[in-house]
Amino acid sequence: MTRFTKCLNSIVKLTSVVCLFSPLFVQSASIQKLHTDNPDANYIGSASCSSSNCHGAGSIQNQTNVRQNEFNTWFNHDPHANAYVALESTQGKQIANNLGLGDATKAQICLNCHTTNVPVSRQSGRFRASEGVSCEGCHGPGSLWLSNHSNPNTARSELMSQGLYDTWSSTSKAELCLSCHLGDQNQRITHKIMAAGHPRLVFELVTFTDAQPRHYDVDEDYIYRKKPYRQIKEWAVGQAQYGYQFLDLLLDTDKSENTLFPELSMYECHTCHHNPKKIRWNRLDGEKEEPGRIKINGSSLLITQLIANVIAPEYGNRIGQLRAAIRQKTISNEGNISEIAAQGKELFKIVKETFQSQTITNEDGIAILDQIVTIGRKGTLRELSSAEQSVMAIALITKDLPSNSNYFHASSEISSVLEGLYKVLSDENAFSPQRLKNNLKKLKVLEN
Repeated sequence: MTRFTKCLNSIVKLTSVVCLFSPLFVQSASIQKLHTDNPDANYIGSASCSSSNCHGAGSIQNQTNVRQNEFNTWFNHDPHANAYVALESTQGKQIANNLGLGDATKAQICLNCHTTNVPVSRQSGRFRASEGVSCEGCHGPGSLWLSNHSNPNTARSELMSQGLYDTWSSTSKAELCLSCHLGDQNQRITHKIMAAGHPRLVFELVTFTDAQPRHYDVDEDYIYRKKPYRQIKEWAVGQAQYGYQFLDLLLDTDKSENTLFPELSMYECHTCHHNPKKIRWNRLDGEKEEPGRIKINGSSLLITQLIANVIAPEYGNRIGQLRAAIRQKTISNEGNISEIAAQGKELFKIVKETFQSQTITNEDGIAILDQIVTIGRKGTLRELSSAEQSVMAIALITKDLPSNSNYFHASSEISSVLEGLYKVLSDENAFSPQRLKNNLKKLKVLEN
């Protein structure tokens, strides 16, 4: 395992130990709203996928167009398989106790994101909540499509009508992941839960898919069966979906437990939660920003704007105006946050559809990379969340571009620079914007 991978995994591990969500009143889990509501589509448990002839092989097989060891990859390496176990851990018990929930393994607000939490009426005899977030948590209830999904003559539309979840679509995949890794109207994260001990949430669709680890190969067969695919596009769509769901949370003020709005968990945590003995803020040239102002965590809005500047410039300026309006509201209380968020949500609905329909070229990827590196070299990435999203973006774009492309001027090997960037992020409590800036100065994207 490389130092780069270790640094990346430390971020994933830090933010996925416990994922506890709390609506102010108990609702059905988002998974039940996103998955099919067909009462005949039942959840049959991951054991149904575990045959060595299906997805339970001990190693990658070459006889079919899938690895066939997907079950063992999930069971042995994927943090989702340990999601339920986290509720039984010392930390999980302490958080539940702090919140007055009693046994976390019986609290619906915990089970919503730590298991495939579905009604008993739709569980088969082999289904076990203790499996954590299992195969069907992502792929949908399998009773109707299990026998058909390996048949190449079965249409995708037919499988979906039988309950197979649409992970072909980057938007649908991101929506499902973000229902827990960000939260939604059915299961919201609150400042109260974080104060009880919940880890800070971090998520980026492509990076976290790779870190699971990924249990499929994006090869010629995959592309033929699924769709034209490249990581940069899935990342772009994922960022737009993140922004859309973030704005949806920002829109609804009536579920906040705080007298201040927005809900404090939607702010940048480390604006307040950092060592005051270490100066982390410094004024940029020409900046009117004042120190001591807390900021909404709009990292997805920033990254989406940088992407749009390149592949959909007609929306880049509008996202910039949206970010400015949100920022002005938090500084001076000008405007109505619900109206601003509602307008932003409509904008992001169009943006994510635009990204989904776009072809992102290598030249586009290099131009987006240039935007991210440029703002980083200027010291703009002072908030930890924006820094994390930017570093993950630099790493995945670099990986997705052809290896023989000469698009970087670097003072050392790219892999070494990326390791240095992730090292800056490896301890959130020791994050230094200046160190990040210094590391990014080692990179310069060459003009096309």
